[in-house]
Amino acid sequence: MPLQDGDVGASIAIMGGGSWATAIAKIVLEQVDHITWYMRRQDSIDEFKRLGHNPGYLTSVHFDTNRITFSSDIIVGFPGETEADFAELMEFVKEARFERMGAFAYSEEEGT
Repeated sequence: MPLQDGDVGASIAIMGGGSWATAIAKIVLEQVDHITWYMRRQDSIDEFKRLGHNPGYLTSVHFDTNRITFSSDIIVGFPGETEADFAELMEFVKEARFERMGAFAYSEEEGT
């Protein structure tokens, strides 16, 4: 049975900008109308939108970028992060104008 939008909840998210994520996104978009794709680098997102394909991986696989919402996540408060580091990040966020962005406070986890 084919995957339907309603079968998996409100949205489908793809994590990463590499070849595996690119291949999975292409397969999923053959079955659903829209995905959210989380990529780390804004320059990759910009190039993807401009070219219609992932500039670093599987460049022959083209996408209808109107069916993709691109997003990026940031973490703040790393040990050693200065006020100047934070201010630089905030300036980057203002300039990048992400479609969506998640922001999280750093928290130390055992074993990491």
